[in-house]
Amino acid sequence: HLSVKMTDPSAEMVVQVDEQDRPVGSVLRPRMRRENLRHRATFIVIENAATPTQVLVQQRTALKDYCPSHFDVCTGGCMRADEQYYSSALRELEEEVGISGACLSPLFRFLYEDATTRCWGGAFACRYEGAVEALKLQPEEVESVSWMSLAEIAERRARGEKFTPDSTYCLDLLTSFRTSPATFPPAGARTLPFTPEQIAGAPDPAAATHNGRS
Repeated sequence: HLSVKMTDPSAEMVVQVDEQDRPVGSVLRPRMRRENLRHRATFIVIENAATPTQVLVQQRTALKDYCPSHFDVCTGGCMRADEQYYSSALRELEEEVGISGACLSPLFRFLYEDATTRCWGGAFACRYEGAVEALKLQPEEVESVSWMSLAEIAERRARGEKFTPDSTYCLDLLTSFRTSPATFPPAGARTLPFTPEQIAGAPDPAAATHNGRS
């Protein structure tokens, strides 16, 4: 049985960073949200191993402090003050959907900023071969999950259904990264490669199932 140690989000210390993703200190999560401070977060795109054009989409709970009840095309979350990107991504994957020991492919870091959140995101991808019904969802965070094709996500967004804007931005960047690598990043996007320290423990990119950047 999976056992995940939960923490009170209001007591969570998260890393604060500057415009170049350099740590400048740590801050309590409620203050980060209240003052819209720039922080780090992980974004994991979980792809259907049987149908790679489908990704796992979460329905966020109404309790979330950011975009409650929205669809989220990535698993992940804010990084704690003592974490690196890869270790944080593994923790979030296990906490939110019960996947442990995944082979995550590190892709890139990206800057996302709007009126409600500002973060440097670490983008990862992995493939899931099991049944959606077998996933162990974190009840405080995830209401439900389902597979959606990229086309369905685009259609739902066009109809005005609520998706978290930072995760859809990550998915759009990933699509660009894979379809137009020679011109990545697209105009206006700010991205950086991961440093070795940030993805310590990650599999050799040559052996990973996705084209990664490290």
